[in-house]
Amino acid sequence: KCGVTKNYCLAAPGGENNNIWSTTYNETGFGYTGMSGTSMATPIVSGSLAVLKGAFPHLTNQEVVQILFETATDLGDKGVDEIYGHGLVNLEAATNPVGLSKIVLGDDVKGEVVLAGASSASVPASLSGLANALPNKMVVFDKYNRAFERKTADFVKVAKRENKLDGRFKSFMNGKDVVVAETDTVRMRFSERLSNRASDVKKGSVLLSVRPFDKWQFKTFYSEDTTTSGGTYFERLMLAPYAQMKEVWGGAVSYDISKNWQATVLGQVGQNGFVDADDLNDMEHNKSSLFQSTLQYNGWDKLGVKLTAGVANEQGSVLGMWGRGAFKFGNGKTSFVGGGVAFRVTDSFVVEGMYYTGRTQVSKQNSLVQMADLKSDSFAVTALWQMDQNRELGFQFVSPLRITQGRATVSLPVARDMASDAVYHDVVQADLKPNAREYDLGFYYTDAVQENVFFKSELGVRLNPDHVAGAAPDWRALVGLRLGL
Repeated sequence: KCGVTKNYCLAAPGGENNNIWSTTYNETGFGYTGMSGTSMATPIVSGSLAVLKGAFPHLTNQEVVQILFETATDLGDKGVDEIYGHGLVNLEAATNPVGLSKIVLGDDVKGEVVLAGASSASVPASLSGLANALPNKMVVFDKYNRAFERKTADFVKVAKRENKLDGRFKSFMNGKDVVVAETDTVRMRFSERLSNRASDVKKGSVLLSVRPFDKWQFKTFYSEDTTTSGGTYFERLMLAPYAQMKEVWGGAVSYDISKNWQATVLGQVGQNGFVDADDLNDMEHNKSSLFQSTLQYNGWDKLGVKLTAGVANEQGSVLGMWGRGAFKFGNGKTSFVGGGVAFRVTDSFVVEGMYYTGRTQVSKQNSLVQMADLKSDSFAVTALWQMDQNRELGFQFVSPLRITQGRATVSLPVARDMASDAVYHDVVQADLKPNAREYDLGFYYTDAVQENVFFKSELGVRLNPDHVAGAAPDWRALVGLRLGL
């Protein structure tokens, strides 16, 4: 019984009815005998103190005692009581983290820290080399600044592209845009896709176009996903990869400089859509914005040229790399240019190609991750044969966005000095350029069998999927029938 000393008291197993064997000495010499009581309990408490002090020599005596108090198993009345004091000593709990775990950013355990539970990072599968370059283990610290090992993979994860086929299916099943209103000055169209399985709400895109003057055109639009809705499939392939967004609102202004020249300025805001993956849902809610200008020339008989430039801004992510807390990646600002041609081989056969390249500047963050400027590029080539009024045959050859130059420096805490407050870091410099390039080939056939009945088929393959050398080809075959009411 602790009595008035309850605030300084711990309970420990002391046995009963002399059921604990202990050394003894009598007239016959040393031996063993059954005993019970505080003499049996005291060594357990003092031994626990010794274990803690030996494992964590930087702890003060007061801290060692406080840890045993705080981690004791409560017995009797709730909280500290006169019978068991703080409770039964629990060495297992005492040698595990106490309180909220934290990550030390600097080289002093008493410096700036971030909660471990609020720290994580996800990188696209194409940048798995970044995660693979990191040490397998790092340390986090508890409220008493004791270091405990954790798997680095608990914090830095590689996104799985499980939704790739799902995104293909959304795009595949989209019908042609439906014009719901059209006059000499106003045009409105929308596209609808299949119901969202999560919300069961049909979404797609809406475009309102107004031409109040002969040479001016104004557009405002909404798109659920720039990669799966709005425009034709081939038009979406030609979009700047830096414009990948979800829940997008935007507007554009076009001016006909002359009969053959047209200039367009576009702005849009939405949620980050660089990566289509289940485990990056948090990232998808980061805001993104885009400003883009385009100059287009159609003066030649069979050839058209397009030049474009713009700036894309990401909040809290960099080209699909997302982090928070101790693993914040910063904000990405990408300046990009693009150029393309469209060649009309015949009146019914058109080949189009587009190339984009960009440079991404990353804001500096007080985190474990620092990133240099990145360079990236992508290209797409499509061919479309309008066989007749109802049938289309298409081909695509695409290489999605890929980092061509850039490095990340990650400084992970891996240990602390037992005689001081120093924290040791393992510094890793990772090349973000993937070891291969993905090529996506596909063939498409569409047939308007009859009014409001569309047959679609697709056969395609991704070579070096996610820019990973040696990865098995990702084949796809889709056949569908879409009925419109």
